[in-house]
Amino acid sequence: MKFLIWDIVEEIYQLVNFMDKNKIRHLEVFKDNSRLKEFFEAVRAKKFKSDEEAAEHFFGVHPYRSIYYSRLKKQLRERLVNLLFIVEFNDSTTQLHKEAHLCFKNAAAVNIMLQKFLRKAAIELAEETIKIAIKNQLTDVTLLLARHLANHYGGFDQDKKKFKTYNELVDQCYIIVRGEILAERYFSELLSRKEHEKTLDPSYYQKVEGYIKELRYYTDRYESMRLLSFAFNVYIDYYIMILDFPSVIRVCEEVLNKLGQKHYRLHRSANHLFLHKQLLAYIILQEYEKGKEIVHQSIGFTEKDTNNWYQALNRATVLYLHCKNYDTAAELASQALNSPNLSKQTPVVAEQWKINEALFHYLVLRGKLNKEALPTRDFRIKRFLNEVPAYAKDKRGRNITLIVIQMLYLLHSKDYDQIIDRVDSLKQYAYRHLQQDSTYRSNCFIKMLLQLPNSYHKRVAFERKALPFYQKLLAVPLSKAQQAPEIETIPYETLYEFICESLN
Repeated sequence: MKFLIWDIVEEIYQLVNFMDKNKIRHLEVFKDNSRLKEFFEAVRAKKFKSDEEAAEHFFGVHPYRSIYYSRLKKQLRERLVNLLFIVEFNDSTTQLHKEAHLCFKNAAAVNIMLQKFLRKAAIELAEETIKIAIKNQLTDVTLLLARHLANHYGGFDQDKKKFKTYNELVDQCYIIVRGEILAERYFSELLSRKEHEKTLDPSYYQKVEGYIKELRYYTDRYESMRLLSFAFNVYIDYYIMILDFPSVIRVCEEVLNKLGQKHYRLHRSANHLFLHKQLLAYIILQEYEKGKEIVHQSIGFTEKDTNNWYQALNRATVLYLHCKNYDTAAELASQALNSPNLSKQTPVVAEQWKINEALFHYLVLRGKLNKEALPTRDFRIKRFLNEVPAYAKDKRGRNITLIVIQMLYLLHSKDYDQIIDRVDSLKQYAYRHLQQDSTYRSNCFIKMLLQLPNSYHKRVAFERKALPFYQKLLAVPLSKAQQAPEIETIPYETLYEFICESLN
C-alpha cells in the first residue's frame, strides 16, 4: 500500500518549508550525515510522491528498507526540531512572534537546566523570561515559570517577598489558564457542531448560554489575550446562530474596547477578526454606512498577501456589492485579483476570489461596471468552472453561487437551449441539497430560476410565475436566514433584477 509523503510526513514538510523560508540553507547540522542532507533537499523540492518511492531511492530493494527509511525519517525530524531552537526569524515576523518564540524556547531550557541541576542559571533565565511572558500575556508560560520561581524562593534560596509575589502570580495565572482552557474547549465544540450538523437542536442553544455565563466570570475579571479571543468568539458565534446581529455588533465593540484599552498594538489579527465579524453583521443588517466606517480599519490590521488580508478585502468587497457601489467594490477587489500571490493561498480563499472575478465580469456585461476597472485577464465561463473544484464539490449550498453564475451568463447570452437542458439537474440539486433552513433563500432563488423555461424567457410571464418565490425570498431577509454569509456575494434580490433586465 502506498502512502503519500505529503500525507504521512506533512509535519516534516512543514518543518523543512519553515527552515527554507527562514534561510536555513547552509545546513551545518547535516554535515555529518550526507544522506540526511539529501533527504532534506529532496523533501524541500517535493522530489518523492510517496514514502515507498523515497525508501526505494535511499535503500533500493533491501528487504528491511521500510525499517531503515522510518529511522531516516525520524532522524530528519529530530534534527529539524533541534534547529527550531537556533533559527533566527526573518524580518517579516512580528515582534510578538519573536518574543513568544523566545519565551517558549527559554521555558524549555529552564526545565532542562533544572532537571540537570543547573539551578542558578535556570532561575536567572526564568526571572528574565517571565517579564517578557507577562508583557505578552503568555499565561501558560508565566504559570510554569512562576511555579519554578516560587518553589526556588520558598525552599532553595529563601526570599519571603519574592516567594509571596510568585505565589500570588501562580494563583492568578492558574485561574486565567482555567478560563482559557474552558474558552478553547467551548469554542472548539461550537465550531465542530456548526461544521458537521446541518441544523442545531434548539436545546443546544441553552447549553451554549450556560457556557457563556461560565465564561463571563472570567472575561469580566481577566483580560488575557487568549481568553478574550476564544471566549468572545463563543459569544459572537452564539448570537450569529440565533440571528441576533445587533448583539454581534455590541459584543464586537465590547471586545475591541478591551483590546484598545490595553494597547494591544501587537495583536493585529485579533482586532481584524472582531472587526471582520462586526462588518458581517452590518452587511446583514444593511447598515452599510456604519460598515464603511470600519472597512479600511479592518484591512489595516492585516499584512498584505496574508490570508487575513484577502478575507478583509473580500468582506469589504461584499459590503460595496450589497450597497450597489460597484466601482468601489471593483477597486478593492482589484488589489486581491492583481496580486501574484493569490494563487498561493488556500483553495477556499483562491476560489472565492475567482467567484468574485466572475461576478465582476458579469457586472461589466450588464453595463453596471466599466471593463477598465477589472484585471485584464480574459474571462471564460468554462475555464472558471474548472478552476473552482472545491466549491463545485461542496454539497452544503455554497456551490449554489456557481450554478447561479452559470445561469446568469447563459441568460445574458440568450442561450435558452442550455438553460432548458439544466433545469432537470437544477431541480434534483435543489431537492437533494437545499431542503434545510440554512439554504432557504437559495432554494427560493433556484425555484425562481426554474420558471425561466416555463415563461418562455419572457419578462412579464417570468415575473408572474416567479412572484410567489420572490415574495418568500423577501419574507426571509439575510438577517433572518440561517445561511453561510459567503453564499450571497451579490444579494439574490439584486440578481433577480438583473435577470428581469436580461429578459427585456
